[in-house]
Amino acid sequence: MKKFNDLLELLDWISFELKKTDLFIESIEFNGDISKAKKSSAGDLFIEVSQRNENGKTYKITVFLSRYYIKTLLDNLGLKNEKELENKSWRILGKLSFWPSSSNFAITLQSLLPLGDSKLEKRRKEIINKLKLEGLLRTVENKLEYLEPIKKIAVISSETAAGYGDFIKNINKLKNTPIIHLYPSPMQGIEVPIGVSRALKLIIDSNIDYDVIVLIRGGGAQSDLMYFDDYHLAKNIAWVSNNKIPILTGIGHEQDITIPDFVSFMRFSTPTEVARAIVNQIETYNNLINESFQNIIYSINNNLLHAELYTKNVLNSLSSLIEQYFQKENNNLINYYNSLYKINELLDSKNSILNKEYKLFDFITQYLSNKIMEEKRKIDNIESNIKNNYNLLESNSFQILNDYYIKITQNSPFSSFLSGGAVLVQNSKIIDSVYNLDKNNDLEIKLKDGEALSYIKEIKFYRED
Repeated sequence: MKKFNDLLELLDWISFELKKTDLFIESIEFNGDISKAKKSSAGDLFIEVSQRNENGKTYKITVFLSRYYIKTLLDNLGLKNEKELENKSWRILGKLSFWPSSSNFAITLQSLLPLGDSKLEKRRKEIINKLKLEGLLRTVENKLEYLEPIKKIAVISSETAAGYGDFIKNINKLKNTPIIHLYPSPMQGIEVPIGVSRALKLIIDSNIDYDVIVLIRGGGAQSDLMYFDDYHLAKNIAWVSNNKIPILTGIGHEQDITIPDFVSFMRFSTPTEVARAIVNQIETYNNLINESFQNIIYSINNNLLHAELYTKNVLNSLSSLIEQYFQKENNNLINYYNSLYKINELLDSKNSILNKEYKLFDFITQYLSNKIMEEKRKIDNIESNIKNNYNLLESNSFQILNDYYIKITQNSPFSSFLSGGAVLVQNSKIIDSVYNLDKNNDLEIKLKDGEALSYIKEIKFYRED
């Protein structure tokens, strides 16, 4: 036997023991007639659900809804006030709780669905038409390829939801996974519109440059998903997706379509499909980056080869011109010598006749010989200068080419790679400064004959004077 000092101690014990069970953990769903709906002085809504048995005995239970969610409930049901809930049959979803102050059980309302959903469908169409008139419905088919490579993702979901687990499982198939931040929100019932809108505000206020926002939850009954069909929530999603960050939705099963699907950047059938599309987008961009990197290396090597061939062609052309010049001058020199020799022979043949003028001819011969030697020295000097200039030109050409190569590569992120070193890549970006390193992510080291994956143990910064 258990003994208690007073009633309060007894009620506290009952509440404590009940909380140790699964009684208050599981959601419960049942049909019932609302006989009374009234707000308290604090603004909370108290609903009385009653039912008679075969003997005419009436059973009642209280359903409680916080004042913060009353407007959401009435808007989604298309009601003007809480009194319109009365005297109708409803499908009620909530969690059981024990109120020690009144020694009663009550149900905290999560969702309320009218028996016969024609009114809900009518309300849904009204919201869609209103969004269409305001130009908020998506009118084109978007693709993830239109976006930059996805590196940072904000996820709005419930941390314990199976849909969130499926999303993370598929994203982790990537070699280098993007950064993922979870912004928890209720994913079913009356709390959905306020919870998701609050998460969107936290994402925008964070000032983190997310590439996409992912709104996901697994499948469920109509009563689980109906509160996603909220006009104000749809407006918030449309504004954020159109003006700030693209929003991807994956709500429910493949056949489930909610109003957020009409105003988001892209709609996917399930959370798994969202993850697979993101994986494909990232892998496509990674392949393009690797292909571009190889094309850059090929282009640099090809340009250097063409520059070398061009220089060789220029030097060969100069050499040919110089040789032609030497040949021409040599021919002129030979002709000059031949002319002088003919003059000398002529003078010799006329020696007997011009014996009296021998001294004059001797003087002329000596003079001409001196002139020949003088011209020969000039030609020798010209030949020497041309050879020196050719050697200097050849040396300067290779030096200019080498200086040009150093100049075009010294500021390139590939300069170390071209000099026999390596290129560092992190988050799909080439790292050219220690200040751009992210200690939390792995580092790819790309060498000319392969690549290696490393992690950063420590980062040291050198002060610039």
